Amino acid sequence: MKAIVKTLSLAGAILLMMACSKSESFPENGGLAIEKSAATEYVAGTIYQLEGYSLYKTWTIVGGTLLQDVRHENIGVIEFLGGRDFRFSFQETRPGGNAMVYTGKISASGVLNFHMPSPIFTLPDGTPFYITDVIKSHGCVTDLWGPGINEGSLYFKGRFDGTRLTAEAKFMATVIDNCPDMFSYNGDVHWIFAYDMNVVCN
Repeated sequence: MKAIVKTLSLAGAILLMMACSKSESFPENGGLAIEKSAATEYVAGTIYQLEGYSLYKTWTIVGGTLLQDVRHENIGVIEFLGGRDFRFSFQETRPGGNAMVYTGKISASGVLNFHMPSPIFTLPDGTPFYITDVIKSHGCVTDLWGPGINEGSLYFKGRFDGTRLTAEAKFMATVIDNCPDMFSYNGDVHWIFAYDMNVVCN
């Protein structure tokens, strides 16, 4: 698992080396609402540096008990590739934090759609390794389903308006009690992976 984290962190770090010195405060509100919309098509090569949070929230389907509501500071980049295509990368600033590079599309109104690579990579023996494998191992999960899950990947939907990027992947999971790396619960849960990031320069 350490090798996986290092590989993902390296990929994120390569794209983030263009970071500029201008900065803004992190948003205090972890909400995913966007007030403005993007009606323009971004020119290929346009890059925005981002700062903000990765958000992870889990609660029980029965009873709605909150099991985790975590946010980690991160930095990122959204780069427009031409047409409606973009590349989004992020890296959490905590030691050993998550990192990932995504590609996706933005609509004329600023709606983002992207997903994790599927598979994330292939093991030396040819076995594909998916983000769902990470969630199952780390979260003691036996089953995953819902709108944010497809073909072993997490699918995100969000918005970008030139000043703020928000996105989330929603899914459900069956977890096993007494998981050493996560919360202690036995049953079905709602789960969200999300990003809430502000543009700091472009």
